[in-house]
Amino acid sequence: MTVSEMASDQSLWLSDGVSGPLPSEETTRRLLIHHGWLELAPYGRTQSRSLATEKTVKGGYGQNIDPSGKHSIRLSGGARSFPFPVFWKERLPEVAASLGWPKIISSVSDFKWKQERLSWLLNDYAYLPTPALSELSGMGTATVKRAKAAMAPSASIH
Repeated sequence: MTVSEMASDQSLWLSDGVSGPLPSEETTRRLLIHHGWLELAPYGRTQSRSLATEKTVKGGYGQNIDPSGKHSIRLSGGARSFPFPVFWKERLPEVAASLGWPKIISSVSDFKWKQERLSWLLNDYAYLPTPALSELSGMGTATVKRAKAAMAPSASIH
């Protein structure tokens, strides 16, 4: 199952009576990277692609697949192959549970004020994309961007 298919599978995310938004494909990808299921690998000069980590492959949770069937990552290198990560369907509940999406949803609803929600999200989940933080906190996208920028370490001039 690809990351986009995983993101759209409601049964993986909203279990145990938790209701809320589903993570987008990018949010799912960032959660998987943060929890060590995927890693970013360089591709071209300025691009990167996400691939399954050794933990994912050796643990039997998924694999990197090259749909072209013409090239091997090991033999031809990354420039000639087009791999992407897939997760085995029978292992998906374990992977999704490790990401803690229902916990994020239920914890966000504990905060009364939007600013409290955003502060909590930025402290613990700043790696999530801005649209996801905006949706979870109830704040506008521009407000989330400003808050993220304010959190970034400022460059000191010597």
